[in-house]
Amino acid sequence: MINNWFELLGFLVLLISLGFVALMLTVDCDIITFLYFLYGKPTEAELKGKVVWVTGASSGIGKAIAKELANVGARIVLSARRKEELESVKQECLRNNSQLKDHDILVLPFDVTIYDVHTLCLKNVLKHFGKLDILINNAGQTQQGECVNMDIAVDKHIFDINVFSVINMTRVVVKYFLENGGGLVVVVSSLSGRHPLPFSSAYSASKHALHGYFNSLRMETYRKNIDVTIICPGPVDTPIFTKVVMQKSGELGKTKLPEGFTFMSPERCAYLCLISIANRLHESWLSKFPFIPIGYLQLYCPLLSDIFFRTFGWKKVEEIRKYLATEKTQ
Repeated sequence: MINNWFELLGFLVLLISLGFVALMLTVDCDIITFLYFLYGKPTEAELKGKVVWVTGASSGIGKAIAKELANVGARIVLSARRKEELESVKQECLRNNSQLKDHDILVLPFDVTIYDVHTLCLKNVLKHFGKLDILINNAGQTQQGECVNMDIAVDKHIFDINVFSVINMTRVVVKYFLENGGGLVVVVSSLSGRHPLPFSSAYSASKHALHGYFNSLRMETYRKNIDVTIICPGPVDTPIFTKVVMQKSGELGKTKLPEGFTFMSPERCAYLCLISIANRLHESWLSKFPFIPIGYLQLYCPLLSDIFFRTFGWKKVEEIRKYLATEKTQ
């Protein structure tokens, strides 16, 4: 009888393991996010009428998130440096949902690296809407080049925009949340914040830093009705690859990507972001195959992952080296 129970238990473990592997190889997000996609809270019910502030909203993932928020009836603050592009995004959002009025979307242009304006910008949001429910830290920039040849000014620039501006913005907003009943902080990190990429040392390090900081913040705000959600997209088809910071300070370049490189669409990424936000998940990985299974391999089997990459991965590193940004755009 006991043996039968052990056999049944072993069979169930085998079935669950096979199901986990099958999902890992087929879905475009981590398993937990996928389960919430199937059975979690609906985004419209959770986000309709909420005031959501999106930085880096003029293009790419930020723009796609703004349009998806408009679809579910959220009221939106659009921020980036370029006012004209933000106005264009606003019109697209209004077309996406005829029930939204001009007053429901605030265009608030500013440079996130100018820390002194963060408090003033929050005051403008509160003056317009009377409250803020969610901050989505999306503004950022990528970097490419061999770490030994990188100007230290480039490392500092990447950390300034990807880390310190996000920290300061969040600190300003969390103080408001603590005084006004809570809220949600969302950080758009990257899969490279979990598993570093070659030739993107400063970018990977900046995203790693976000995980350390915001996981700590989450622990400090337990039982204060403040949640922290970290979004980790893999490669997404956005203009970020046309504005890559190169090895010398002030130089931007365009990345040449290998043929057949796997991208997620910004629309799909934004939709899954809202699943994570609506359900207040701690962390979500969003990417097409093979990046999700690679992520699980590196997280749960680091020794096996290291052996694999030392044995076979060096060939991929050499291949990537051929596609480093060489075409200057600035």
